[in-house]
Amino acid sequence: MARVGDAMEVNKAVNAAGQRESSITTITNADRVQLKPALLNIFGLKGVAEDAYASIDMWLKQKTLVQQGKIDDSKLLYDLEYFSLKDQKGKIFGVAGIYTVQTSAPGFGAKDNSWIVARSGWTGVTEEARGKGYGKLIVELEIQKARERGAKIFCWETSPVWENVPPLLRGFGFVNNSNVKDYYGKGIDLRSLYTNLEAIDLSTSAKLIETYDNSKLNWLKPILGEKKFAWLSEVVEKAAYTKKIAETFPGIISATPYMIEDNGRPIGFSLLSMYQWEGAPERAPKATFVAAERGKEDVVAQAIAQKAKELGMRMLVVEVPKGENVALEKSIEKIGFVTSRTIKGLYGVYDIDGKEQAVDQLIFSRELKTI
Repeated sequence: MARVGDAMEVNKAVNAAGQRESSITTITNADRVQLKPALLNIFGLKGVAEDAYASIDMWLKQKTLVQQGKIDDSKLLYDLEYFSLKDQKGKIFGVAGIYTVQTSAPGFGAKDNSWIVARSGWTGVTEEARGKGYGKLIVELEIQKARERGAKIFCWETSPVWENVPPLLRGFGFVNNSNVKDYYGKGIDLRSLYTNLEAIDLSTSAKLIETYDNSKLNWLKPILGEKKFAWLSEVVEKAAYTKKIAETFPGIISATPYMIEDNGRPIGFSLLSMYQWEGAPERAPKATFVAAERGKEDVVAQAIAQKAKELGMRMLVVEVPKGENVALEKSIEKIGFVTSRTIKGLYGVYDIDGKEQAVDQLIFSRELKTI
């Protein structure tokens, strides 16, 4: 996992902001006792705070297993880390998270080519700490950590519930757009399509078969191309390792590769990623590496959505290289998926001021080299 030994400049900035001798450190098991009340203060909503704690709790358990040598973090799908901001008395008044997907495969996302996308995790400061420059410092920290990991693109996912966040991000040049320019590498943009699965009626004869055998995926090579296929092969190997670990240590963040077959013949593929919090699927999981044989796009799109629904997912976000397969994009849109800067209801329904309210998602992104 990444370390914080090089965060001296950020700590200096924290001190300069008005909290003398305050510091930023990696969250540890010793912080658990004050994490829940701190997160409730930070996010203001009990449901959101509980989700944030569940995510950090899973990461802490995973980190412990890494330290005990029970799992190899280099073989996990995600490189995740959470930090805390503490005052001079050691009280947490802020949290920040960042995660990246790293691969050594050539081309797409390869670290050697320095084309890694970083995303923010649960992030914010307590009510009493707002308006004092800490939000700016957190953004600077996450940008710093993204750069250290070799990322060129940084995505910040947030909610309009916290109205002060978007102006802060815009001040750093972040743009509210789910179609992220150069997300997959130079000239290959991201397109995000999403839908609420409860609202669409699906039926398909195709089947999604869980597979971790790269030899069965060779038919995808001419569809994806050499570079993307090399990336996918490594991701599938990591997914297989994570599955094996998760069977012994439930809760590890995982992704499942599915072959899509029609009458026993492969016609498509998708990687479905989701968290498992206390046995329940994440509200808004993602489908990536989506591919379809020419002429089978409609069947593949329906099969993916149907499988997600069967797994108990409420929402599904499909992330694809923009323009890579226009026919597949149209097939996904045909069954009710839409593209939008604001993903409506993606975080689900929370109790806000005594009323149930669907919480949307905003995706901010920007290129890091010009900061």
